[in-house]
Parts: sequence; structure tokens; C-alpha cells
Amino acid sequence: MKKMWILIIIFIISVAISGCNEALSCGEGTILQDGLCVIESSVDDNNDNIDTCSDGHKAYEVVNGDFINPPAEPWFFIGGWMVSQPDSIWMEDFDAIIFDVTDAALTERAVWDGAFWQPKVFTEAGYTYTVTYTLRTDEENGRDVIVFLENTDNNNFKFIEDTVSLTKEYQTFTYTYVATEDNNDTKVGIFFANDVGTVIIDSILIDRTSTNGEVVSCSTNLAIYEVVNGYFINPPAEPWFFIGGWMVSQPDSIWMEDFDAIIFDVTDAALTERAVWDGAFWQPKVFTEAGYTYIVTYTLRTDEENGRDVIVFLENTDNNNFKFIEDTVSLTKEYQTFTYTYVATEDNNDTKVGIFFANDVGTVIIDSILIDRVVTE
Repeated sequence: MKKMWILIIIFIISVAISGCNEALSCGEGTILQDGLCVIESSVDDNNDNIDTCSDGHKAYEVVNGDFINPPAEPWFFIGGWMVSQPDSIWMEDFDAIIFDVTDAALTERAVWDGAFWQPKVFTEAGYTYTVTYTLRTDEENGRDVIVFLENTDNNNFKFIEDTVSLTKEYQTFTYTYVATEDNNDTKVGIFFANDVGTVIIDSILIDRTSTNGEVVSCSTNLAIYEVVNGYFINPPAEPWFFIGGWMVSQPDSIWMEDFDAIIFDVTDAALTERAVWDGAFWQPKVFTEAGYTYIVTYTLRTDEENGRDVIVFLENTDNNNFKFIEDTVSLTKEYQTFTYTYVATEDNNDTKVGIFFANDVGTVIIDSILIDRVVTE
């Protein structure tokens, strides 16, 4: 009889506990699991590897790699002195690049004296990058070029370097690079000074896969909105553009290594004829995204007793250089930091930041050009 009462009591308690679990209500953001209220995001739903990334920028990709738009930015082109018509290398009707390399100083020039490339390709450890170059020539006997992928910040260490022979038919040359470290300034392109004749580029493209086979996310651990080398700790040749050297004293020596700064002295050459943008110093491929507010700072000064003006800007390269920020500032002999904000309402993978300097004469000294961001409230 005593055992029967014990069984009855156990049954009643079990029913009561079950009823409590069914009636238990969990707060917002939690759900009931095994009789406990747990945070919903901590529940194992066996979907950890689902790619939910919506960032369409893909910072590892080449911008304008199919040459649908003019290649002036964000592509670099050096060696124009050995090229016929270096200002007309884009074939708009064919979405391609073409240039004809002459034999000017052929025996004296280095292969890298003629180059076409894009900086600021973001490569990350854990990914394998597939790089394709689709090229040809108009030369009956063909010609060679050198394709490369390199680490700009590590003495231009080559991840990929290969001499390829072009024919009159397009060929696609494909290479892979397994990244073992992160890099925010990998550079992709070709050298062409090693030979003569036409080079025709249909595309230079990069894709990636996860090295260990996991589902690839298009997110990145690298701050793709930041300015690379914005403190000028390294030489500014890349990924900075500098035009207007013809109006600048010693345009090949603008980096002050001892001070981690940029300095150049603007003369009055053709002052009344030149446009303000004929002299410019800037960086392309800043990634800006809707939902963020960008804080842009320019720390500048001059050596001129009476000061001088420059124009600071942040613009959309792909939208007719539409200005997100544009302001004329007066420099003094003391450093000043000029700060601006830009509230992004759309994504852009080629925002450009820099200064125009052709509007005035005298020295321009740049301590830093930097970008930070916060979530727009």
C-alpha cells in the first residue's frame, strides 16, 4: 500500500512539471528549449555555415576589370613615353584596353618601366584566389608580357609572376594564389616594357574560394573603408595617384620619409590656364556603404608666409565624379585638421578621397588623410 502511494505521488509531480513547461512563457529574443528559456541565437540549428552575407562589394574583386568604363581609375598606367597615343588606350566599342609599345630605349628600360595595374585588392588568409588575364596582340609574330599579382607593402613580393606569349587570338591565362595572411594592398596587372608591339586586354579578373572548403562569405576582416597608407609611413607611390607633376618642383620626391608626410611646391606654370583638378593627389577604391556615416579628416599645412588654398574632396568616381565632399580650405604654417562627414545612402566600391592643388601656388604639406566610420543612427 505504501509503494502504491509513492507511485501516485510521483505521477502527480510529473504531470505538474509537464504542465508548468507547457505554460512557461519566454521573453522576447528567447525561446523554450529543454524546459529552459535560452537566447534564440544560441540555439544550434545546424545552419552555422549558411552564407547570409549581403555585402555586394567583394573587396577582393577587381573594379572595372571588364573595362566597361574608362580605365583611368582605379587603374594605374606608367610608361606612356614608350607608347603610341598613351591618352587613348580604352577601346570603348570593344570594352578593352589597347596600346602599342614602341622600341624607345628598348635596351635600357626595365620590364616594370611599362605597367598597367590596379592596387588595393584585398586578400585574406584562408582563401584561394583565382586570377585570370584575357589578352591578345595584333602582331603577326606575337609578343610577350609579364602578368603579376604582388604585395605592394612587402617590397613588391610576387605572389604570381609569369611571362606569357600573346597571339592574335584572345587567350585566358589562369593562376591561383593561396593566401596565408591578410593584405589590404595586393596589386594585380601586367608589365609590358620587355617587348614591342600592341597589347590588347579584354579583362583582368579575380575570384576566390575558401581554401578549406567552407562556405565562402563575402564579408572581410579588413577595414575596406579605410585609407591605405593614410599616415604616409610608406612611400605614397601606391595606392596614391599624383597628377600635375609638370607644375611641381621635384615631383619625383614628394615623400618626406623623416616626417612621414607628403610635401610638394606648386609653381605658377600656366596658372591662369590650368583647371583646379589638373593638380591632384588622391586614393581610389575606398568602399562606402549605405547605413554608415564616414568621418574624413585632412591634416594639412603650408610653408608659405601668407598661406595658400587647396580643395579637399570625397567623390564618386563612377558617377561623373559627383562630390560627396568638396571644400576650399586655407592652409597656414601650422597643421590644421579639417573634418567632414558623409552619410552614405548607397553602396560604392570606388569612392575617391584627396585634394586638388592647381588653384594656387606654394607648398602643400600633408600629414595625413584618414577615414573612419560609424553606423548611421
